[in-house]
Amino acid sequence: MSEDASLLWAEVAVFSALEKTLHYLVPEELAPLTAVGARVLVPLGRRQSTGLVLHVSSDPPPIPKDVKARFIHSLLDPSPVVPRELIELCRWISSYYFYPLGEVLQASLPSGLTNPPEPFFRLLSSHHVHGLSGVSRELLDSIGRKRGAGFKALQRQFPSLKNLRTHLNRLEAEGFIERVHVHEDSLPAPKILKSVRLLRRPENIPSRSKNLLQLLEFLEGQEGGSLMSDLRRSVSNADYWIRKLKDEGCLEMVTREVPRETCETDCAQALCQEKDLELTGEQAEALNLLLPAMDSGEFKPFVLFGVTGSGKTEVYLRLAEHALKAGRSVLLLVPEIALSTQLEALFQKRFGARLAVWHSGLPSSTRYHMWQEIHQGKRRVVLGVRSAVFMPLKNPGLIIVDEEHDSAYKQEDRLRYNARDVALMRASSLKIPIVLGSATPSLQTFLHGTSGNYGAVQLRERVLERPLPRMETVDMRRERGRHRILSHHLQKALVETVEAGEQALLFLNRRGFATFLLCNACGNVVQCSGCSVSMTYHQQAARLLCHYCGEKRPLPEKCSQCGAAPLLPFGFGTERVEEELRQILPHTATVRMDRDTVTHPGQIARLLNRMRSQEAQILIGTQMVAKGHDFPHITLVGVVNADTSLQLADFRAGETTVQLLIQVAGRAGRGTKPGRVILQTYNPAHYTMEAVRSMDYGSFCHTELESRQRLQYPPYTRLLKLLVTSHKEKATEEGAYRLAALCREMAHRFRGENRHVAVLGPSPAPLAKLKNRYRWHIFLKAWTSRDLQTFTQAVLEESGRDPVLRRVQLSTDRDPLVSL
Repeated sequence: MSEDASLLWAEVAVFSALEKTLHYLVPEELAPLTAVGARVLVPLGRRQSTGLVLHVSSDPPPIPKDVKARFIHSLLDPSPVVPRELIELCRWISSYYFYPLGEVLQASLPSGLTNPPEPFFRLLSSHHVHGLSGVSRELLDSIGRKRGAGFKALQRQFPSLKNLRTHLNRLEAEGFIERVHVHEDSLPAPKILKSVRLLRRPENIPSRSKNLLQLLEFLEGQEGGSLMSDLRRSVSNADYWIRKLKDEGCLEMVTREVPRETCETDCAQALCQEKDLELTGEQAEALNLLLPAMDSGEFKPFVLFGVTGSGKTEVYLRLAEHALKAGRSVLLLVPEIALSTQLEALFQKRFGARLAVWHSGLPSSTRYHMWQEIHQGKRRVVLGVRSAVFMPLKNPGLIIVDEEHDSAYKQEDRLRYNARDVALMRASSLKIPIVLGSATPSLQTFLHGTSGNYGAVQLRERVLERPLPRMETVDMRRERGRHRILSHHLQKALVETVEAGEQALLFLNRRGFATFLLCNACGNVVQCSGCSVSMTYHQQAARLLCHYCGEKRPLPEKCSQCGAAPLLPFGFGTERVEEELRQILPHTATVRMDRDTVTHPGQIARLLNRMRSQEAQILIGTQMVAKGHDFPHITLVGVVNADTSLQLADFRAGETTVQLLIQVAGRAGRGTKPGRVILQTYNPAHYTMEAVRSMDYGSFCHTELESRQRLQYPPYTRLLKLLVTSHKEKATEEGAYRLAALCREMAHRFRGENRHVAVLGPSPAPLAKLKNRYRWHIFLKAWTSRDLQTFTQAVLEESGRDPVLRRVQLSTDRDPLVSL
């Protein structure tokens, strides 16, 4: 391979934290196959790295003369895996959120495509092997016996050999072995099904063995055999009797492989079969406004502002059907997995095998297979959480963002992107419509809708003319003793609801039994060792848990500071509410949904199905039950503490409080019977509580927007948070003050150009220590996005040359939603 003028150049984004892309020569034999969007293996320093081809050209790039050009090692894909429009979207994300392009592209792909290939070594020649000794001989013998071996396998075989890589490099240089790179197959392995088939009845059956008789009765009715999983569910102690009968030759075990389902059906809720729904007048009017936009070939954002229970989901379904008939694909984003389980069931019934579901609860191999089918155009409707915004849809025609106001769309670590905003940018580049749906749209979206920047579509009434729930308020300042958690009024309402055969929902956005443990002698509170927060007491697990880093501790017998005992629990969470409920209604079946009881999407579906089937009468949960769910038998919603989010140190606290409470209130009265909502609050006269009681979100938005405009807060200005972190407290503080000084110097320069940026801080973050890292932050406020972009870019470039700032980690959070 010679570096002549006929060779092509490829711009490659390596899947690493490099701030810039790299250029490589394309070997002649790879030139016809190297395409934009394909993965390649390239040399990076002394190692091989995976990257994505962004551009191919015959024109040499402007690289310094003293830099020696290197060749692409190999091509990993016969065709592009990332469409050009997604590459351009990732370029925008990289620029807007100040994040390396290679890592943005890596985040857009399933893990099976971004994992670095494993070095694999094969024996080339056995000549002179017999003359070798020691480690070299052992390595060659091992590679020869296995007809090749991967680097990880050799590491496991020679755990004490610290310079394994050096030995392998030397053997390769001397011509004993060759190195190739292989990718692990990420396709889902076949599912193994075990069946049992009865050959004959046993001669002597113990008369008292009811389990054996039940097993035989079950097997005799199944000529083709019965699945082991079914037998275990139906017969107690089934494994024991199956082993015994197999040893006696009375039955045989049959094992077979079946393709693993790419969509885990146990993640969807079991919904009743509904007849074709007749659209309400408002739904039909909404579709008359939205459908023409889908055929226009233009970018058009819409706000679908519909009260809870107004039928927004049916509008989504009809829009998706229209797109499919036109040969287009549809992307529907939801904020969290808990919400996807219900929508999955609805969309599965309507679209069947054309539906793809995407969330972290699916196994990685299943996600990879699902991604392949989306990429190939086999699945045209994609329902997924935040990261689904990167799905490589074939001929996309519509994007829907359900519950667009939800903060779960914003990733809060590493690449801090907002999936709603990314979806807007993607729809703009594709020239397709996007629908932002919510009963409580964000103030930013509400402003765009009322100012005409977005099309405004409203659903003001619930379907079937059902009324909104009746709102009632309890002033918790007047409650005492055993009514401190569940007020007298709420307890009475719960008893009445259960006796009437109806269902109730209790909402508290805090899990655990007690918020903290306090020493009554010295006032010490048990703190997490790695975070500046108290540890939460979980009674059922009999342990303390940090909800930020996951640190666990057994329950202390005495205070670590003064030695006094016992420690007293203060505050309460969903676990304590569940215990209170058992004392009031000891014979009533309840379901508790929070991160302690739910670790898998299948569990979410099973718990919610208990409510849907009326097996349970009361649902207790955190925000995962607050929105989107439709339970027709829930007539009572009790908000245990309406003030939880109101006390956050965030200018959006009022907005998020009203959104959350209106959403959870909307779970009541969605069936044939009217609903009621009981708000327990210590601030009944607060303007947010008045807004929730009136269920008039529009009026609240107008009032809140006037306040934001006076105070010069978003959406009238743009914010960016600079976060300085380090394992050393002093270095973090020094770095924050140095960065603030640099920002103020830059702001002075900008003022000379009539561009104004305000620098707020530095100050310790509200969570001053997280996962053993100290944290300080600085906020930048600008009046235009362009000024904020150029200012931040200039600050980051300057900070990279500062020795004080090189000792700390600096990250950016554009349009921050959480002020931790």
